[in-house]
Amino acid sequence: MNVGHQGEYAAIVGGAHYGRGDAWCFDPRVKICFADPALKFDFAEPRREFAKGAIREFMPAGERSLIIPAR
Repeated sequence: MNVGHQGEYAAIVGGAHYGRGDAWCFDPRVKICFADPALKFDFAEPRREFAKGAIREFMPAGERSLIIPAR
C-alpha cells in the first residue's frame, strides 16, 4: 500500500458510513476527543501524518515507543 493513498483508502471505507449517517461519523464528542493537541497523531491532517511516517519523522508514543530506535 502506498502511503500517499492511505487517505483515499480510508475515505472509500468511511464513505458508506458517512452516507448512512452513522453516529460515530457525526457525533461531536468524537470530534472533541480527536481534537486534543496533546495527541501525537494529528487527526485534523491525517495525510500529513502518514507522510511523516513514510519519511520516518513521526515518533509514536505509548507501547510502540520501545521498538523505535533511539536517535
